[in-house]
Amino acid sequence: VAGFAGKLLRAGDTFFVATFSWEPAVAMAWGSDVAAVTGVLERVTPEGGTSLNDAVVRSLEQFRGQRGRTAVVLLTDGDDTTSRTGWDATMRFVETARVPLFTVGFNISKLDFFIRERLEKLATVTGGEVFFAPKVGELPGVYTRISERLRSQYLISYRSPSKKGSDDCSAAKAAV
Repeated sequence: VAGFAGKLLRAGDTFFVATFSWEPAVAMAWGSDVAAVTGVLERVTPEGGTSLNDAVVRSLEQFRGQRGRTAVVLLTDGDDTTSRTGWDATMRFVETARVPLFTVGFNISKLDFFIRERLEKLATVTGGEVFFAPKVGELPGVYTRISERLRSQYLISYRSPSKKGSDDCSAAKAAV
């Protein structure tokens, strides 16, 4: 997990860290100090129950009022066991939040179809991507891939000066 900051975060990025053993908690509030997040991540110890659904909802709530590109990177070693929020409610929240989730299943068996399916759904419904890393050594590659995805996305918007109605369309061309 320690390689996360170096592989994914850059100067100017803002981020927070949340944990979800037993219940979700913000371990580091919004900030931009990459060195500080490394220290926070090194102190995280996975233990106890997993409040995955609660963590997803609480993390997405953190984005209210935030501007710019957003994403959640969710690293878990197992399925939800202690959330108060059910799966259906979590999915309704995810579908309306408009924040991509990049889910990382760490050390999850290939036969654990249930959690694999849920992590896949969280990622695909939001425009993120799912990863499965059975070994610690595979995590840096996952973080690199997530960084590449986030740094190669662009948002283009155009406001037409036309006074035509919404039923009248004009062609627009964008070149990069």
